[in-house]
Amino acid sequence: MNHHLDEHIGILIRDVDLAISGYVKRQLAPLGLAPEQSLILLLLYREDGLPQHEIALRLRKDKTNVNRMIDNLEGKGVVIRRSDRADRRVQRVWLTEQGRALEEQVLAMTERTTRLLTEGFAPEELEAGRRFLERVRHHLQQTPSSDS
Repeated sequence: MNHHLDEHIGILIRDVDLAISGYVKRQLAPLGLAPEQSLILLLLYREDGLPQHEIALRLRKDKTNVNRMIDNLEGKGVVIRRSDRADRRVQRVWLTEQGRALEEQVLAMTERTTRLLTEGFAPEELEAGRRFLERVRHHLQQTPSSDS
């Protein structure tokens, strides 16, 4: 049995995640944004005015974390929350002018990151890698936590 940590697939996936997060963090620093905040902005660039609970669902984050991230974005003047007209209990998140002004830079950073992650790979390699990661995620989601 091989016990080298650097050969363990879970460690490799974690290391890749940390490397991507570090790169994105450095790219966003001049904009005053954290990586997770940029994900909220990317959602809003596609569909402004999303309900806060929908943002949490799409990001697969708990509502408390998303609330904190939106608080920070609101404090920076990038987004604003408003109650839904039909259901006052629902908080919708809207981009401000300042948030809209960041769109080009955030999208450019996303494109640079995607290019960096995919350059030098054939489309078939990228598709095989995507399928592998989706299967890993599926297996983990389907496995009860009590399995050993």
